[in-house]
Amino acid sequence: MKLDFKIVILSLVFLSCKENDNNGKVVYNQDEYLKLWMKDKNVKVKVVDTFCENQTKKAIKDIANNQLTYFNPYAYYEHEELAELLKKHGIQSKICYRPCISVASFNLYCYQDLMKDEIEKRYGKTFLDSLWKIAEKNFVLKYPDSLYIKEGRDIREKYIPVKKE
Repeated sequence: MKLDFKIVILSLVFLSCKENDNNGKVVYNQDEYLKLWMKDKNVKVKVVDTFCENQTKKAIKDIANNQLTYFNPYAYYEHEELAELLKKHGIQSKICYRPCISVASFNLYCYQDLMKDEIEKRYGKTFLDSLWKIAEKNFVLKYPDSLYIKEGRDIREKYIPVKKE
């Protein structure tokens, strides 16, 4: 009995000494996190990313129904041409601007990332890049008089022969 009492006391001591890292604060979206962070830059919270969980479920359902969508993070001029090429493969295309910075450990692009992974799984890793090149060329040939600067260079030089005077 005396030994049981000591074990109970020791257990209580150890449990009470356990520090709660997040002070019981749980956030489910980045807006909640940012509100807390604005009040205290050293705030410690547990992040539960329900948005990503829901987007993952939706992506899995859409993939199972063969409804693939490519989210174009580089909305260059040739987006329409790329969308036409993807459509031939049964893939929709949408423009999606993605900032380089994320808040806490929230992932706002779970759906988009899973879709891209599935497209690469089905068609290969170089599929999207090769379609980009074709779309770029189609755009330049469709609009040969439009200046198109990419990475400091007029892209038309790659596809239209230079006329020598």
